[in-house]
Order: sequence, then C-alpha cells, then structure tokens
Amino acid sequence: VAPGAGALDELIAGCARARAGTAALSTCRRALRAAGPAGVAAARRIAADGGARPAARTAALDVLAAADGAEALDALAALAGTGTPRWRAAVAAALAARPAEDLAAIVAAADGADTPAREADLWRAAGGLARRAPDPAVAVDAMRRRLATARDYEVRYRLIGALAAIDADAAREAAAAALTDRTGGARGAALRRVAVAGLGRNPSPAAAALLARALADPDPGVRIRAVGALAERADLPAAASAGLVRVLRTDRWPRARRGAAGALAGLCGQRAAADALAGAAGADPDAGVQTAALASLFACRDPRAADLALAIARDRGRDPHVRARAVALAAAAGGPVCEPLLSAFRTIRGQAWDDSRAVRVAAAALAAAVDACGARAVPAVEQAAVDDAFPAVQAAAIEGLGRLCPPGAARLLGRAANLDDRAVAAAARRGLARCRRPAGGR
Repeated sequence: VAPGAGALDELIAGCARARAGTAALSTCRRALRAAGPAGVAAARRIAADGGARPAARTAALDVLAAADGAEALDALAALAGTGTPRWRAAVAAALAARPAEDLAAIVAAADGADTPAREADLWRAAGGLARRAPDPAVAVDAMRRRLATARDYEVRYRLIGALAAIDADAAREAAAAALTDRTGGARGAALRRVAVAGLGRNPSPAAAALLARALADPDPGVRIRAVGALAERADLPAAASAGLVRVLRTDRWPRARRGAAGALAGLCGQRAAADALAGAAGADPDAGVQTAALASLFACRDPRAADLALAIARDRGRDPHVRARAVALAAAAGGPVCEPLLSAFRTIRGQAWDDSRAVRVAAAALAAAVDACGARAVPAVEQAAVDDAFPAVQAAAIEGLGRLCPPGAARLLGRAANLDDRAVAAAARRGLARCRRPAGGR
C-alpha cells in the first residue's frame, strides 16, 4: 500500500539524512521498494537532491536500478551527465544494472541526449548493459554509427570503451580501428588506453589477440595497460608471448617490464618466456622488475630458479630488497634448498661486517632457512640467538627459536627477553609465549 502524502514526505526527508552504513539506510531501501510507484518517485527526488547525504542518494539509485517500469528508467536517464565524475559513474552503473530489455530505450536516450555529458554517460551505461544482454546488436550498431560522426572527446571516449568490452565481432572491429588510430596526440593515446581497458574486460580470445597487438603501441600508457590486461587472462594467445618477451627485454618503462614479467608466469612453458624471465631476474636495472621476474620463474617451477635466487642473495652489489625477496622465494618453493640457504646465510652475515645493507638480508636468509629447514636450522639459530653483533639478525634468530621451540629454547628466550634491544626482547617474549603453550594449542 502506497503511503499517504505526509508519510511519503516524512520518508523522503528521513532517508535523505541517512548515513552510510546505518540501519536507517537499509530500512529506507526496503521502504522505497515496497512503496511501488510512489517509492520510485521518492527515490527520484532523493537522488536528484544535491543536499541529501551521498550515501542516501546512492541508495536511491539502487532503488531506481531495480524498480520495474519506465518511470525508474526515465529518472536515471534524467540524472545522467550531471554532478561530479563519481556521481556520474554511479548513475551510469545504475542504468547498466537495469533489465536487459531496457537496452533499446537507453540507446534511444543516448541518441537523443541534449548534452555531450549526458550522451557520454548513456553510452557508457548502454555498453555495460550490452555486455550481459542476450543480443547486444542494437547497442553495437548504434554505437558504431555514432562513433563515425562523434567529435566530442568524452563521447568518443565512452563509445570506444563500451564497444571494446562487448563480446561481438562488430564491437571488436571498432576497438581494433581505435587501436590503430595514432592521430590526436595525447587525447588519441587516451582513446587507445580506454580501448585496451575495455578489451581487458572482454572475455573473447579475439580480444586477447588485440591486446597482444597493443603491446607494440608507441604510448607507454597503452603498453602498460595491455600488459596488465593480459596478466589477468588465462587464455593468452601465442602472439602474446613474443610481445611480452619483447616488452620485458626492451621497454624503457620499468612499470611495463614489471607487468610483462608477471604476465609471463602464464606462458613459462615456452622456452623464450622462461629465458626472458631468467635474464630479467639476473640483469634488469630495476629492482622491481628483478623481483617480479624471479617470482614468475619460481611460479613456473623453472629448474634454474633456486640457484639463481641464491646467487642473487649472495651478490652484495644487488639491492637488499631483491636479495631478501630471493631467499624468501627459495624457501617457499620447497625442494633441497636447506643447506644452500644456511650456507647463504653464513656468507651474507659475513658481508655485514663491512656492508650495513647486508644485515637485513642476513636476517631474511636466516628466517628463510627456518622455513625451509625446520629442526635442521636449530644449530644456526641457537648460535645467532646469543650473538648480539647484529641485533636484526639476532631478532630473526629469536623468532626462529620461538617457532621451532627446540629443547633448551626457553632458557635462551628467557635470557633474550631481558636484553636492552627492544626488537630482540619483544621477539623473545613472543617466543616464550608460544613455546610454553601445550602442544595441541600451537
């Protein structure tokens, strides 16, 4: 039963004041949905009220997105193209959440829009709805026709992004044309970037092939986005391997190379990909690329990974973050790495006497040895636990004792708990608490 006018006004006023996360907001959604057409009109008023709380306006959009009938659709279409970019995105998302049978009406509204901003938002919504419509042809055909004549940058931006995400041959043809258009300077590059972003949401193998082609784009932003989109896919085409290897080996932008290193973890059965990862882990000038490549090499279970990681860990010329990550990866991979890790720890600890950067790496190597060796690491851990030359290494040893709890650990931990170094003492107290628990409570 629809509420009376006074009750409706009271509902609108109360809902407009509701804050995010409050029970009142949920109550408002339920009440507006239950009120039928009157609730749709109320939701429209709240959504259009710039003085209402943002959470309340967003809740009203949720009501309009789910409501039956043309009135709710018209209300959302009227809101398109108004407000802040964040609000416009929320309106477009609400329109895209409408039933699939509303697609033709949204396309018609976009064709008849009175401002470029409203048109852009309606095309954005139409693209989102077309992705889940049984037959997106009505939207694809209209968007392609409009793209051929549109001159407004934002309208073109939304059309290209929408078409690129739709799993239809005609839509992908439009995306492919956008990717080959190298005109327009910075704005042209931005249009190619949005095409890549849309293709990243497109599940078809043909979209993946277009992303592989985008790896050769002259704009680094396009390449970076293409690499990221390919890294998210399980169906990488053969062409992607060569492109990703080229990016990893030659791209001037570290972010692009890092992304390529991560993406190649899905292609490491190919020798060229594995070789490129090994080369980047060993020689790339960027520390982030080195660690990403090494992580992918381990993910590939490449037989070179452990030896390469241990060589990196021992290399005092390397970034200490890379060296610490290398020992952690070697330990996590399993296999016969216990003795090599203990040996690496001793080597790196020796380096720390004249290289302060090696202290952190030595601590990481000892922690990795505890992970990989278990009880076999106890002698090294006990020796380091009483050696206060490098407090960071001593703290790592104390942590290891607290995890392994060998016989006699309580005595060493109790002594360390009274030391002046706070990190060492805190690690010792944690270890004592763990080692004193009953076996079943660990």
